[in-house]
Amino acid sequence: MALTDAEIKYSTVQNWYPGDENGKGGIYNFVTKRGVCRGDRSKISWTQVETGSAITWKYPSCVLRGKDSVGEFYSVALTNNMQQADTGTKMIHIGEGSRSTIISKGISAGRSQNCYRGLVHMQPSAENGRNFTQCDSAADRRQVRCPYRALYRVAQSQREDRT
Repeated sequence: MALTDAEIKYSTVQNWYPGDENGKGGIYNFVTKRGVCRGDRSKISWTQVETGSAITWKYPSCVLRGKDSVGEFYSVALTNNMQQADTGTKMIHIGEGSRSTIISKGISAGRSQNCYRGLVHMQPSAENGRNFTQCDSAADRRQVRCPYRALYRVAQSQREDRT
């Protein structure tokens, strides 16, 4: 939890045993983390590099409650042979003027799978909230699967114009 004017930086480079070239014997890596920007001008930044492990599922999320709070997600996922990487993030905008940035890169080879899933949700209270998302994939063969699934929700506030 980040309070007023606080900044939290989480970074990880993970290289688990992927198994043999047929995907046998590899590590399964399942990670879910969540941070809350509770104070005004608070910031949480996630940076992750994923390589190795037979299967990786990783979805850190950020709840942007404070006014002018900031959430950042930077990810690179590298897969080869039979590896599967299913990564992404959630940015939940609640605070006025909250901002988020999502940059995700997937690089795949062999018969691997590399998937991005993301959610950006803007509550009515997140007036002037902003998000920038950029997701790219590179693959060296036709056998590689790189699906991209993004969901953007904007909840409109009800306003009355009283003149």
